[in-house]
Formats: sequence, C-alpha cells, structure tokens
Amino acid sequence: SRYLAFTNFGWPHASSVAMARLAFGVFPTYPDLKVLTHHAGGMIPFFHKRVELSWDFNRTLMGYRNDVAKLAEPPPDYYRRFYCDTAIQGNPKALECAHEFFGPDRMVFATDAPYDSRMGELLYTETVAAIEGMNISAAEKESIFEGNARNLFCLP
Repeated sequence: SRYLAFTNFGWPHASSVAMARLAFGVFPTYPDLKVLTHHAGGMIPFFHKRVELSWDFNRTLMGYRNDVAKLAEPPPDYYRRFYCDTAIQGNPKALECAHEFFGPDRMVFATDAPYDSRMGELLYTETVAAIEGMNISAAEKESIFEGNARNLFCLP
C-alpha cells in the first residue's frame, strides 16, 4: 500500500474489526471459545476506554441496540476474552498496555518472523528485548515466553 499504510496500520485495524465481530457476534453464544489474536490485540488495548464510552453514549443518547447482540457484560469484557500475541516488533510500553488490558495469563510469545530485513532475526531479538523490558515480574515474563502458550494449547 502507499507509504506502507496497510502494512503498518491496516493489519492491526483489520484484526480489531474481526475482534469486534467475534466479541459481540460469537462470544455471547460461545463464551468459552478461545481465540488468539495477532499484534497484541490490535487497537483494542489502546482504545478500550473509547469502546466503553462509545457504547454508553450510543446506547444512552443515540438509540443503539447492540446490533442485536445480547450482552450480559460491559463491552470491554468481551474483548478481554481474547488471547493476544507479542508480534508488534518490540515496544515494551505497547506490550504493557496489552498485558494490562488482557491480563497476565492471556499474552503469548510471537513474532512476525521472517518478515524483516534479516529473515526474522531482527523481529525475534526485538520482541525478546521488549518482553524483557516490560515492567512486570519475572514470572509473568516466563508465562509470556512459555507458560501461557502451554496452558492455552493444553501442552505439558
């Protein structure tokens, strides 16, 4: 895309739109469904308060009726059912935002390898360094690197 706009912003945006459709169209019926989303949950962790206030405004003042979704919980709680990965090419603060939103048990290690100028080496080292740079406990980092994936995929 021109200026790499889709590469840089389109993928996380498309992931967020897909998450909305799953969160409100599928999760109310299948609350135990496990879905792993890419790019640290796209825009959701960063915009979760916007989501909350937008639903409130549109239901209260604009007559919005949830597109027929039967919601038993606040809208952000449906997004918190997702698992997210760490494939955002580094950036500890962005990972901390996703970690805080989804919770310490719902983030798993991933990179976009091999899509960098060193066939994956750069993305791997940047992602590992970003997780190591997160302001979370060593146990939570170990869960991101290994434990959470083991639990999610029912591995020993």
